[in-house]
Amino acid sequence: RAIGTLPAVAMLIAVGALAPWTTLRRRLGDRSPAWTARLQAVWAVVLLCGFAYSGVTTYRDYFVRWGSNPNLPTHFEAGISAIGEYVGALPPGEQVYTSPEPPSHPAIRFHSGLRDDVRGYNGRVCLAMPRETEADTTFVIVPGKDDDSLDRLNRTFPQGQVTHQEIVVGDRPYFVAYRVPAGARADLNPTHPLEARWADRIRLLGVDLDHKDQNTYRPGDTVELTLYYEDIAPMETRYTAFVHLLGPENPATGSPLWAQNDSEPCHGFYATTSWHRGEVLLDRIELPIPDDAPAGTYRLGTGFYDVVTQERLPVASEDAPTEHDVLML
Repeated sequence: RAIGTLPAVAMLIAVGALAPWTTLRRRLGDRSPAWTARLQAVWAVVLLCGFAYSGVTTYRDYFVRWGSNPNLPTHFEAGISAIGEYVGALPPGEQVYTSPEPPSHPAIRFHSGLRDDVRGYNGRVCLAMPRETEADTTFVIVPGKDDDSLDRLNRTFPQGQVTHQEIVVGDRPYFVAYRVPAGARADLNPTHPLEARWADRIRLLGVDLDHKDQNTYRPGDTVELTLYYEDIAPMETRYTAFVHLLGPENPATGSPLWAQNDSEPCHGFYATTSWHRGEVLLDRIELPIPDDAPAGTYRLGTGFYDVVTQERLPVASEDAPTEHDVLML
């Protein structure tokens, strides 16, 4: 990023170094050639001393003070580069997931040798994985940025194990590699099993409600739920998922809608066009309840739509009712 500014900086330095001398010569004129020569020599010594001082202080600032900064590996993205090197060294047939660092990150792309079969998700808000591993599958997790994936992977794929930990600075690993052997099937146990299909492209397997009392909430609470999706067909459209909180008529909207969450799956980090057949996505959603929501019985509805056309994907289910292509959870 600095390359383009270097010519301008060099010119500014040159102008600053020559301006005093040019001004002095203009004032002295040709009246004292000997005195002018002496001043020229003095000014040259001053410039040389100034550049020498600048060189020494720059060397000290960069190689001594900056070089001893304990956060230097972070500034130079040493951890992300190490992920790229590790991913690039994995066998070509092995499936690789990274979280939350995306495989499109330039450092990962470069150090992995431009490996194109790496999939990335953000473990802070979702978990992507094959329902059954066709080949050895490695998840590269950054614990400091994703504290959920490793625990969930241990529960979902108990056959897997940590095969590598990379320490970049300090004593805490920057990333952990969790490898699942080929032929392992994900142990999926949603608290509310529920099957539905959207246009034979997306299958819902169930829902988790993360609340101490899964039936009762108060105004100001947040409904936290995890939706279990499975990809059953390739998709060329980036669909947006929605979750609606439906209750008594809302005077502000004239409808039963009190709260909603609309976003691409995984908060946009794992769009439906990135899904692969047989892959499962655990998508975590937060739905704040308005402070003025009256007491009563509420329902949760969900679905998908094309943000360009606003058309909803048709949904069908034998386990739950549907209304206007909204699945009632």
